[in-house]
Amino acid sequence: METTNTTDTVSSKIVYITINLLLRNYEKLAENSDNEEAMFNLANRYYNGEETEKNLEKAFHWYQKSAENGKENAMFNLAIYYENGEGTEKDLEKAFHWYQKAAENGHINAMNYLSICYHNGEGIEKDLEKAIYWYQEAAENGNICAMNYLAEIYKDGKVTKRILIKPFIWYQKAIETAENNSKTNNETCIYHDLSGKTKLIKLMKRFIIELEEENYNECYECHMKRRPSKKNQQICIIC
Repeated sequence: METTNTTDTVSSKIVYITINLLLRNYEKLAENSDNEEAMFNLANRYYNGEETEKNLEKAFHWYQKSAENGKENAMFNLAIYYENGEGTEKDLEKAFHWYQKAAENGHINAMNYLSICYHNGEGIEKDLEKAIYWYQEAAENGNICAMNYLAEIYKDGKVTKRILIKPFIWYQKAIETAENNSKTNNETCIYHDLSGKTKLIKLMKRFIIELEEENYNECYECHMKRRPSKKNQQICIIC
């Protein structure tokens, strides 16, 4: 029994020493070069507590170093840190800055987050035209949340000329992408916002070409003049 305990202790020390050596090697590589990948990997280890204790301040530090050296994923993570106040003080303007940097460098999720910043005026003055532009960019690159938000904007008609085919297209794309994407369960906006859209799609397929007509009464919900619903004459077929 004593021999077993001694062996286990020695093994544990060897593992501990090995892990620390690996972490030191990562730190040396990150500190002594402009290797943004090494910096990013080191940040991930501090964030996840891999081979070391979890340390959000150090994770933030290395995400920042990696972002400054051009790593898109690090830019996105850094923006999230600033937005949530993780490992640093909350700063929505800096969050916007790094979402913009990441989006301009092709990070698809950052495009969606940047759209939200413009849409809600978070860290930047509200600008719905720019919000639509970045929602469109994200949606065309497969971001389901952006597809859904874009469909809502076109359906709402308050920030852009209402064209019925557009909300139909983006709802449909979002639903089809969600059905074919195994990671959809992790995207909270999807099932919260798209769960009731399937029936809407069926309705829109039937009446998608129909635009406003003066002969119809104004819809109680959206205030557009379209064919009324059979069940409720005060609302249109879309609402």
